[in-house]
Amino acid sequence: LTSSLELNGLDSGSATSPVSWRAYQGEPVRITGSQFLSPAAFQTTTSASPIWSRLDTSAKGNVMQIDLRAAGITDFGALQSRGFGRSQSAALELIVNGKVQPLGRWPDADQNVAPYNHGYMSIASKSSETSFTTATDRMSRWTTAPDAWVHGYFGYYWADNHIPLLSASATQRRITLGSAPSFGIVAGQSWYAYNLLEEITQPGEWYLDRSSGLLYIWPNAGFASAEIQVSVLNGPLFSFNGASNITLQGLQLESTRAGLIAVQDGSHNTLQQLVLRNAGTSAVAIHGGTNHRLTQNYVLDSGEDGVILSGGTRTTLVAGSHVVEDSEITNNARFARTYHPAVQLEGVGHTVRNNLIHDTSHSAIMF
Repeated sequence: LTSSLELNGLDSGSATSPVSWRAYQGEPVRITGSQFLSPAAFQTTTSASPIWSRLDTSAKGNVMQIDLRAAGITDFGALQSRGFGRSQSAALELIVNGKVQPLGRWPDADQNVAPYNHGYMSIASKSSETSFTTATDRMSRWTTAPDAWVHGYFGYYWADNHIPLLSASATQRRITLGSAPSFGIVAGQSWYAYNLLEEITQPGEWYLDRSSGLLYIWPNAGFASAEIQVSVLNGPLFSFNGASNITLQGLQLESTRAGLIAVQDGSHNTLQQLVLRNAGTSAVAIHGGTNHRLTQNYVLDSGEDGVILSGGTRTTLVAGSHVVEDSEITNNARFARTYHPAVQLEGVGHTVRNNLIHDTSHSAIMF
Protein backbone atom coordinates (compact mmCIF):
# COMPACT_ATOMS: atom_id res chain seq x y z
CA LEU A 1 0.00 0.00 0.00
CA THR A 2 1.10 3.55 -0.71
CA SER A 3 -1.43 5.00 1.74
CA SER A 4 -3.31 3.74 4.78
CA LEU A 5 -6.59 1.88 4.39
CA GLU A 6 -8.89 3.99 6.53
CA LEU A 7 -11.99 2.53 8.17
CA ASN A 8 -14.52 4.74 9.93
CA GLY A 9 -18.05 4.52 11.26
CA LEU A 10 -19.46 3.94 7.79
CA ASP A 11 -17.38 0.75 7.52
CA SER A 12 -18.61 -0.63 10.84
CA GLY A 13 -20.55 -3.79 11.43
CA SER A 14 -22.91 -4.42 14.32
CA ALA A 15 -22.88 -6.64 17.38
CA THR A 16 -24.93 -9.26 15.55
CA SER A 17 -23.41 -8.72 12.10
CA PRO A 18 -19.73 -7.81 12.36
CA VAL A 19 -17.71 -7.05 9.23
CA SER A 20 -14.83 -9.43 8.61
CA TRP A 21 -11.72 -8.82 6.54
CA ARG A 22 -10.01 -12.20 6.20
CA ALA A 23 -7.97 -14.43 3.95
CA TYR A 24 -10.08 -16.24 1.35
CA GLN A 25 -10.46 -19.92 2.28
CA GLY A 26 -7.15 -19.97 4.12
CA GLU A 27 -5.10 -18.61 1.22
CA PRO A 28 -1.98 -16.60 2.22
CA VAL A 29 -2.54 -12.86 2.14
CA ARG A 30 0.29 -10.33 2.63
CA ILE A 31 -0.32 -6.61 2.86
CA THR A 32 2.85 -4.57 2.97
CA GLY A 33 3.95 -0.98 3.21
CA SER A 34 7.07 -1.71 1.20
CA GLN A 35 8.24 -1.72 -2.39
CA PHE A 36 9.90 -4.84 -3.76
CA LEU A 37 13.25 -4.65 -5.52
CA SER A 38 14.62 -7.18 -7.98
CA PRO A 39 18.01 -8.67 -7.07
CA ALA A 40 18.89 -8.37 -10.77
CA ALA A 41 18.69 -4.57 -10.45
CA PHE A 42 21.70 -4.51 -8.11
CA GLN A 43 25.14 -4.00 -9.60
CA THR A 44 28.57 -4.54 -8.10
CA THR A 45 30.19 -1.31 -6.91
CA THR A 46 33.46 -0.86 -8.76
CA SER A 47 36.62 1.21 -8.33
CA ALA A 48 35.09 3.75 -10.72
CA SER A 49 32.52 4.67 -8.07
CA PRO A 50 33.07 8.01 -6.28
CA ILE A 51 32.55 6.26 -2.92
CA TRP A 52 35.18 3.57 -3.54
CA SER A 53 37.76 5.20 -1.27
CA ARG A 54 35.27 5.26 1.61
CA LEU A 55 34.72 1.51 1.55
CA ASP A 56 36.51 -0.77 3.99
CA THR A 57 39.15 -2.93 2.32
CA SER A 58 37.17 -6.06 3.15
CA ALA A 59 34.06 -4.63 1.46
CA LYS A 60 35.68 -3.71 -1.85
CA GLY A 61 34.40 -6.07 -4.51
CA ASN A 62 31.67 -7.38 -2.20
CA VAL A 63 29.35 -4.37 -2.08
CA MET A 64 26.46 -3.99 -4.53
CA GLN A 65 24.33 -0.94 -5.28
CA ILE A 66 20.94 0.06 -6.63
CA ASP A 67 19.56 3.45 -7.67
CA LEU A 68 16.34 3.88 -5.66
CA ARG A 69 15.29 6.93 -7.64
CA ALA A 70 15.43 4.88 -10.84
CA ALA A 71 13.16 2.40 -9.06
CA GLY A 72 10.67 5.20 -8.39
CA ILE A 73 11.54 5.75 -4.74
CA THR A 74 12.36 9.36 -3.87
CA ASP A 75 11.15 9.70 -0.26
CA PHE A 76 13.83 8.09 1.90
CA GLY A 77 12.60 9.40 5.22
CA ALA A 78 15.07 10.64 7.81
CA LEU A 79 16.73 9.11 10.81
CA GLN A 80 15.36 10.77 13.94
CA SER A 81 16.17 10.98 17.64
CA ARG A 82 14.52 7.94 19.20
CA GLY A 83 14.79 5.75 22.26
CA PHE A 84 13.81 6.48 25.86
CA GLY A 85 10.66 8.62 25.95
CA ARG A 86 10.74 9.23 22.21
CA SER A 87 8.66 7.69 19.45
CA GLN A 88 9.30 8.71 15.86
CA SER A 89 8.68 7.17 12.47
CA ALA A 90 11.50 5.12 11.06
CA ALA A 91 13.43 6.08 7.97
CA LEU A 92 13.44 3.75 4.97
CA GLU A 93 14.44 0.25 6.07
CA LEU A 94 15.88 -2.58 3.99
CA ILE A 95 14.31 -6.01 4.44
CA VAL A 96 15.81 -9.16 2.91
CA ASN A 97 13.93 -12.44 3.18
CA GLY A 98 11.74 -10.96 5.88
CA LYS A 99 14.52 -9.65 8.12
CA VAL A 100 15.39 -5.97 8.61
CA GLN A 101 19.05 -5.49 7.67
CA PRO A 102 21.52 -3.54 9.86
CA LEU A 103 22.95 -0.23 8.78
CA GLY A 104 26.74 -0.12 8.54
CA ARG A 105 27.97 0.24 12.13
CA TRP A 106 30.96 0.11 14.42
CA PRO A 107 31.48 -1.97 16.41
CA ASP A 108 29.59 -4.72 14.61
CA ALA A 109 26.77 -6.29 16.60
CA ASP A 110 28.64 -9.59 16.99
CA GLN A 111 31.88 -8.11 18.35
CA ASN A 112 32.22 -9.29 21.94
CA VAL A 113 35.94 -9.46 22.70
CA ALA A 114 37.45 -6.66 24.82
CA PRO A 115 37.29 -3.74 24.38
CA TYR A 116 33.93 -4.50 22.76
CA ASN A 117 30.87 -5.65 24.68
CA HIS A 118 28.13 -7.28 22.61
CA GLY A 119 28.55 -4.79 19.80
CA TYR A 120 29.17 -1.71 21.94
CA MET A 121 32.19 0.42 22.81
CA SER A 122 32.65 2.07 26.20
CA ILE A 123 32.79 5.74 27.13
CA ALA A 124 36.19 6.55 28.63
CA SER A 125 35.33 9.93 30.12
CA LYS A 126 32.78 12.73 29.86
CA SER A 127 34.09 15.84 28.10
CA SER A 128 30.94 17.96 28.14
CA GLU A 129 27.16 17.58 28.22
CA THR A 130 27.31 16.44 24.59
CA SER A 131 30.76 14.87 24.17
CA PHE A 132 32.91 12.06 25.50
CA THR A 133 36.23 10.35 24.89
CA THR A 134 36.71 6.69 24.04
CA ALA A 135 39.64 4.31 23.69
CA THR A 136 39.80 4.23 19.90
CA ASP A 137 40.76 6.36 16.92
CA ARG A 138 38.37 4.46 14.66
CA MET A 139 36.54 7.71 13.92
CA SER A 140 39.45 8.70 11.66
CA ARG A 141 37.60 6.67 9.01
CA TRP A 142 34.46 8.80 9.29
CA THR A 143 35.80 12.20 8.26
CA THR A 144 33.69 12.33 5.08
CA ALA A 145 30.60 10.60 6.51
CA PRO A 146 27.75 13.11 6.14
CA ASP A 147 25.05 11.64 8.34
CA ALA A 148 26.43 9.31 11.01
CA TRP A 149 24.45 8.58 14.17
CA VAL A 150 25.28 7.28 17.61
CA HIS A 151 23.15 4.88 19.63
CA GLY A 152 24.00 4.48 23.27
CA TYR A 153 23.05 3.96 26.88
CA PHE A 154 24.88 7.15 27.77
CA GLY A 155 23.78 7.57 31.39
CA TYR A 156 21.90 4.43 32.45
CA TYR A 157 21.20 1.03 30.92
CA TRP A 158 17.47 1.62 31.17
CA ALA A 159 17.57 4.66 28.89
CA ASP A 160 18.89 4.54 25.32
CA ASN A 161 19.12 7.40 22.85
CA HIS A 162 19.72 7.67 19.11
CA ILE A 163 21.50 10.99 18.51
CA PRO A 164 23.19 12.41 15.39
CA LEU A 165 26.98 12.52 15.41
CA LEU A 166 28.00 16.18 15.25
CA SER A 167 31.75 15.64 15.00
CA ALA A 168 34.49 13.14 15.80
CA SER A 169 38.17 13.80 16.54
CA ALA A 170 40.56 10.89 16.07
CA THR A 171 43.46 12.81 17.62
CA GLN A 172 41.46 13.58 20.76
CA ARG A 173 39.48 10.32 20.52
CA ARG A 174 36.38 12.38 21.14
CA ILE A 175 32.79 11.95 20.00
CA THR A 176 30.52 15.00 19.98
CA LEU A 177 26.78 14.45 19.79
CA GLY A 178 24.20 16.71 18.18
CA SER A 179 22.25 16.98 21.44
CA ALA A 180 22.56 15.97 25.07
CA PRO A 181 21.40 12.46 26.04
CA SER A 182 18.37 12.13 28.29
CA PHE A 183 20.34 11.35 31.46
CA GLY A 184 23.77 12.73 30.79
CA ILE A 185 27.03 11.00 29.92
CA VAL A 186 28.74 8.61 32.34
CA ALA A 187 32.11 6.88 31.98
CA GLY A 188 31.83 3.17 31.33
CA GLN A 189 28.50 3.38 29.54
CA SER A 190 28.03 1.91 26.07
CA TRP A 191 27.67 3.29 22.55
CA TYR A 192 28.13 2.46 18.87
CA ALA A 193 28.10 4.54 15.68
CA TYR A 194 25.96 3.67 12.66
CA ASN A 195 24.64 4.80 9.30
CA LEU A 196 28.21 4.63 8.05
CA LEU A 197 29.19 3.54 4.55
CA GLU A 198 32.73 3.22 5.88
CA GLU A 199 31.60 0.55 8.35
CA ILE A 200 30.00 -1.88 5.92
CA THR A 201 32.31 -4.67 7.04
CA GLN A 202 30.17 -7.83 6.95
CA PRO A 203 27.34 -9.34 4.91
CA GLY A 204 23.93 -7.79 5.50
CA GLU A 205 25.15 -4.30 6.37
CA TRP A 206 23.98 -1.45 4.16
CA TYR A 207 23.93 2.32 3.69
CA LEU A 208 21.76 4.76 1.74
CA ASP A 209 23.39 7.80 0.17
CA ARG A 210 20.52 10.26 0.32
CA SER A 211 22.21 12.74 -2.01
CA SER A 212 22.57 10.26 -4.89
CA GLY A 213 19.72 7.88 -4.05
CA LEU A 214 22.11 4.93 -4.24
CA LEU A 215 21.66 2.11 -1.74
CA TYR A 216 24.75 0.03 -0.99
CA ILE A 217 24.76 -3.42 0.59
CA TRP A 218 27.20 -6.24 1.20
CA PRO A 219 24.72 -9.01 0.39
CA ASN A 220 24.39 -12.29 2.21
CA ALA A 221 24.72 -15.58 0.35
CA GLY A 222 21.70 -16.35 -1.83
CA PHE A 223 21.02 -12.69 -2.58
CA ALA A 224 20.41 -13.40 -6.27
CA SER A 225 17.21 -15.23 -5.36
CA ALA A 226 16.29 -13.23 -2.26
CA GLU A 227 13.07 -11.31 -1.64
CA ILE A 228 14.11 -7.68 -1.17
CA GLN A 229 11.89 -4.90 0.17
CA VAL A 230 12.31 -1.30 1.26
CA SER A 231 9.72 0.27 3.55
CA VAL A 232 7.98 3.25 1.97
CA LEU A 233 4.63 3.79 3.74
CA ASN A 234 4.92 6.35 6.54
CA GLY A 235 1.70 5.35 8.24
CA PRO A 236 -0.25 2.26 9.31
CA LEU A 237 -1.63 -0.25 6.84
CA PHE A 238 -5.03 -0.17 8.57
CA SER A 239 -6.31 2.94 10.32
CA PHE A 240 -9.54 2.58 12.33
CA ASN A 241 -11.15 5.92 13.22
CA GLY A 242 -14.38 5.50 15.14
CA ALA A 243 -15.04 2.13 13.48
CA SER A 244 -16.64 -0.72 15.43
CA ASN A 245 -17.40 -4.43 15.12
CA ILE A 246 -14.75 -5.14 12.49
CA THR A 247 -12.54 -8.24 12.44
CA LEU A 248 -9.18 -8.61 10.69
CA GLN A 249 -8.30 -12.29 10.49
CA GLY A 250 -5.68 -14.51 8.89
CA LEU A 251 -3.63 -11.75 7.25
CA GLN A 252 0.08 -10.97 7.25
CA LEU A 253 0.76 -7.25 7.66
CA GLU A 254 4.30 -5.97 7.40
CA SER A 255 6.99 -3.42 6.69
CA THR A 256 5.91 0.16 7.22
CA ARG A 257 7.93 3.07 8.55
CA ALA A 258 5.29 3.62 11.24
CA GLY A 259 2.89 1.10 12.81
CA LEU A 260 0.83 -1.59 11.12
CA ILE A 261 -2.59 -1.09 12.71
CA ALA A 262 -3.86 2.07 14.41
CA VAL A 263 -7.22 2.07 16.21
CA GLN A 264 -8.77 5.30 17.47
CA ASP A 265 -11.99 5.05 19.48
CA GLY A 266 -14.79 2.73 18.34
CA SER A 267 -15.55 -0.57 20.05
CA HIS A 268 -15.49 -4.35 19.69
CA ASN A 269 -12.89 -4.60 16.92
CA THR A 270 -10.98 -7.88 16.77
CA LEU A 271 -7.49 -8.60 15.43
CA GLN A 272 -7.19 -12.36 15.11
CA GLN A 273 -4.64 -14.83 13.75
CA LEU A 274 -2.54 -12.09 12.19
CA VAL A 275 1.17 -12.07 11.50
CA LEU A 276 2.40 -8.57 12.28
CA ARG A 277 6.06 -8.00 11.47
CA ASN A 278 8.65 -5.36 10.74
CA ALA A 279 6.69 -2.33 11.90
CA GLY A 280 8.91 0.74 11.90
CA THR A 281 7.41 1.76 15.25
CA SER A 282 4.67 -0.18 17.12
CA ALA A 283 2.84 -3.06 15.48
CA VAL A 284 -0.55 -2.16 16.97
CA ALA A 285 -1.60 1.06 18.70
CA ILE A 286 -5.08 1.28 20.22
CA HIS A 287 -6.14 4.63 21.68
CA GLY A 288 -9.55 5.11 23.20
CA GLY A 289 -12.71 3.17 22.57
CA THR A 290 -13.70 0.00 24.40
CA ASN A 291 -13.54 -3.76 24.08
CA HIS A 292 -10.93 -4.07 21.33
CA ARG A 293 -9.38 -7.54 21.26
CA LEU A 294 -6.15 -9.03 19.96
CA THR A 295 -6.13 -12.81 19.95
CA GLN A 296 -3.93 -15.57 18.51
CA ASN A 297 -1.53 -13.19 16.78
CA TYR A 298 2.18 -13.45 16.02
CA VAL A 299 3.89 -10.07 16.53
CA LEU A 300 7.57 -9.84 15.69
CA ASP A 301 10.39 -7.44 14.90
CA SER A 302 8.69 -4.16 15.78
CA GLY A 303 10.95 -1.13 15.87
CA GLU A 304 9.37 0.04 19.13
CA ASP A 305 6.44 -1.39 21.15
CA GLY A 306 4.70 -4.59 20.20
CA VAL A 307 1.20 -3.50 21.22
CA ILE A 308 -0.08 -0.31 22.86
CA LEU A 309 -3.43 -0.45 24.67
CA SER A 310 -4.80 2.87 25.86
CA GLY A 311 -8.33 3.48 27.05
CA GLY A 312 -10.63 3.84 30.00
CA THR A 313 -10.70 6.62 32.57
CA ARG A 314 -8.61 6.18 35.69
CA THR A 315 -10.27 8.95 37.66
CA THR A 316 -13.67 7.26 37.43
CA LEU A 317 -12.37 3.68 36.95
CA VAL A 318 -14.44 3.29 33.78
CA ALA A 319 -12.72 0.39 32.05
CA GLY A 320 -11.35 0.42 28.53
CA SER A 321 -11.69 -3.38 28.49
CA HIS A 322 -9.11 -4.02 25.75
CA VAL A 323 -7.59 -7.51 25.60
CA VAL A 324 -4.35 -9.09 24.35
CA GLU A 325 -4.49 -12.87 24.63
CA ASP A 326 -3.12 -16.14 23.27
CA SER A 327 -0.47 -14.34 21.21
CA GLU A 328 3.28 -14.54 20.71
CA ILE A 329 5.26 -11.29 20.80
CA THR A 330 8.99 -11.34 20.13
CA ASN A 331 11.92 -9.08 19.27
CA ASN A 332 10.03 -5.84 19.76
CA ALA A 333 12.10 -2.70 20.43
CA ARG A 334 14.66 -3.80 17.85
CA PHE A 335 15.56 -0.13 17.19
CA ALA A 336 14.46 1.95 20.19
CA ARG A 337 15.54 -0.43 22.95
CA THR A 338 14.14 0.91 26.23
CA TYR A 339 10.67 1.78 27.50
CA HIS A 340 9.10 0.22 24.42
CA PRO A 341 7.65 -3.01 25.85
CA ALA A 342 5.94 -5.93 24.19
CA VAL A 343 2.66 -4.63 25.66
CA GLN A 344 2.19 -1.06 26.90
CA LEU A 345 -0.92 -0.48 29.03
CA GLU A 346 -2.37 2.99 29.57
CA GLY A 347 -5.65 3.87 31.25
CA VAL A 348 -7.59 1.27 33.21
CA GLY A 349 -9.36 -2.07 32.93
CA HIS A 350 -7.36 -3.94 30.27
CA THR A 351 -6.44 -7.64 30.20
CA VAL A 352 -3.21 -9.30 29.07
CA ARG A 353 -3.35 -13.10 29.41
CA ASN A 354 -1.93 -16.35 28.06
CA ASN A 355 0.73 -14.76 25.87
CA LEU A 356 4.27 -15.89 25.05
CA ILE A 357 6.59 -12.87 25.22
CA HIS A 358 10.29 -13.42 24.61
CA ASP A 359 13.53 -11.91 23.30
CA THR A 360 12.65 -8.35 24.12
CA SER A 361 15.36 -5.84 25.04
CA HIS A 362 13.77 -4.27 28.12
CA SER A 363 10.27 -4.95 29.47
CA ALA A 364 7.58 -7.46 28.57
CA ILE A 365 4.65 -5.45 30.01
CA MET A 366 4.58 -1.87 31.27
CA PHE A 367 1.72 0.10 32.80
